[in-house]
Amino acid sequence: MEIQEYSPQQFNELKKAWKELESGDDMTVFQHYDWYKHVNALYEKEHAKKLFREWVYLLVVDNEQPIMIAPIQIIKAGVQYKNVGLARGAYFIGRQGYSDYLNFIYRDFSENAARSIFNYLKNERKLNRVCFEQLLENTDLYHFLVKEFNYTQSECYCASLELPETFEEYRKLLSKNTRQNIRTAINRQKRNELALTHEIVYQLDPGMSDVLMKIREQRLAEKRKKSSTNASIKGRIYNKFRGLVVKLFSAEQDVINESCNPWCFLVKDGDRIVSYFWGMRNDYRDEYYVILAGVDKDYTWYSPSLSHLYLFIQEQYESGDKKVKVLDFTRGGERYKEDMGASKKSAWAITFKI
Repeated sequence: MEIQEYSPQQFNELKKAWKELESGDDMTVFQHYDWYKHVNALYEKEHAKKLFREWVYLLVVDNEQPIMIAPIQIIKAGVQYKNVGLARGAYFIGRQGYSDYLNFIYRDFSENAARSIFNYLKNERKLNRVCFEQLLENTDLYHFLVKEFNYTQSECYCASLELPETFEEYRKLLSKNTRQNIRTAINRQKRNELALTHEIVYQLDPGMSDVLMKIREQRLAEKRKKSSTNASIKGRIYNKFRGLVVKLFSAEQDVINESCNPWCFLVKDGDRIVSYFWGMRNDYRDEYYVILAGVDKDYTWYSPSLSHLYLFIQEQYESGDKKVKVLDFTRGGERYKEDMGASKKSAWAITFKI
C-alpha cells in the first residue's frame, strides 16, 4: 500500500478517488466530496491558525486503486486547557464546524489501510497523539480504534429516526403525551383559523436563507441568555474566553449557501415562514440530515415544526411516496428529537496514542 499526501491547495485532485469511496455504508453526507469542498475552502480563511496547524489529506492506494482517504488536521504546536485550545497531535478536518459526523472516507474498510495511515502520522509526521471527535459508534473505523489502541473517550448525543414500514408502527414510536401534544397543536391552529402549510424544497428562493438565519438567531439568542443567567461567574468568564478563542481562530462557514444536496422542510403562514428544518441529503441511502432548525417566536404556541412534520410523515405513508426514509437529527439533545420518535445514536470523541 502507498500513501499519497495532498495539501488543501491540491484538494481538487482527489475528486475522482473521493467519489469512488464516498458511497460506503459507513459514510454520511459529511464524508461527501461536495461537502468537504466547502470545508476545505475554510483553510485559506483561517489565517491565524496556519501558525499552529496544517491540513493534509492522506490517500491510501493499493494496486493503483484508492482504498481510503484520511482528512487530517495536524496541530504542530498546541496548548490545551479543558475544552479550550488543542494539544499537539492529529485531528479530523471539520471538527467544531457543521460536520456533525466525522470519519475517514472509504467504501470497504481496510484495517491495513488504517494502520498505514497511523504509521505514516507517527513516522513521517512525528505525531503520537490522536483525537478523533464526532465518530459514530457503528462505524468500522470506531471498532478498529477501540480494538487497536488504549484510549479514552467521551460521548456526544445524536439522534436519528428510521421510518418503519407502516404509519401505525411509526405512531407507536411516539409517546402518548407527544401524540396528545400534536393533536392539541393542530386543534389550536384550527381554532384560531391559522391555515399553516408545509412543503419540502430543494432550492431556496433569493433572500430565503436570510429569513432562516434570522429565525435561528432568535432561538440562539434565547439559549445564550438562559445559559448566561444560569452560569456561575467562573462559568461566564470561561464561556467568554472560549468564545473569543473560537472567534479569533475559526472561520465561520456560510453553511446554507456552502452545502451539498440541500433540502428544507418549511412551515408557512401564507408567504411567511414560521418554522423550518434545513439540512442535506445522502442520496445513496435516502437519508435526510437536519443541520439547522428554527421557529418564529410569534408561532411557538402552535408547535408548527413538530405538528407539521408529523403531518408530512403521515402524508408520505398515505401516498406511498416515501421519499424520506431516514431523518437524522444529528448532534444535540433537544427534546423534540425524542418526541418525534428518534432514537439515540452515539458518537464519540476518542483520544489515543499511536
